[in-house]
Amino acid sequence: MKKYKNIIFDMGNVLLDFSPHLITSKYTQDTDIIHKLVKEIFFKQEWLDMDQGIMSEEEAYHQIIQRVEPEYHFIVKDILAHWHESLIEREIMSDLLEQLKQKGYKLYLFSNASLRFNAYKERIKALNYFEYKVMSAEILCSKPSLEFYRKGFELCNINPEESFFIDDSAQNILSANDLGMDGYIYNGSYSLLIDYLKQMSIL
Repeated sequence: MKKYKNIIFDMGNVLLDFSPHLITSKYTQDTDIIHKLVKEIFFKQEWLDMDQGIMSEEEAYHQIIQRVEPEYHFIVKDILAHWHESLIEREIMSDLLEQLKQKGYKLYLFSNASLRFNAYKERIKALNYFEYKVMSAEILCSKPSLEFYRKGFELCNINPEESFFIDDSAQNILSANDLGMDGYIYNGSYSLLIDYLKQMSIL
């Protein structure tokens, strides 16, 4: 059984609940409008560009409103400024981080996150466990690009073959595998994750 030294975590939908539909439903109950706003704000190129640190929120706003009816422009602006306030920390994950820390593992964060991260990082207690936090907007590239992982390994000064990655995206795990890092696709079941970590002799 491989001996790992480092455990790397994703943030959204691993350490935190991130639900674009929940965020948007605070502004309207019309399901058609919610669907359109979620698609236009969270699942178009502007969101990816903000995550990569190559577009500001103001620039994203002006591009998004070109595709959205004028009466919803204020919602777009407000969501871009306040979406992070709806993030919910999964406190049970702090229990896992504590266990891993006690066992001597070095813990790292590899996350696709815009510079808005700086507005909420202080309230996420789990972030205190990490030796280093690799954020896409700060290194100007994002998962699942191999460049992201290469930069992350270099910044953390770690060997991918000695590291284990937990992410909710299969594509992100596959890219990590391509560089020699093992991983686990987290589907939201804490018990299944714990069982797998025990099976791998990590816990």
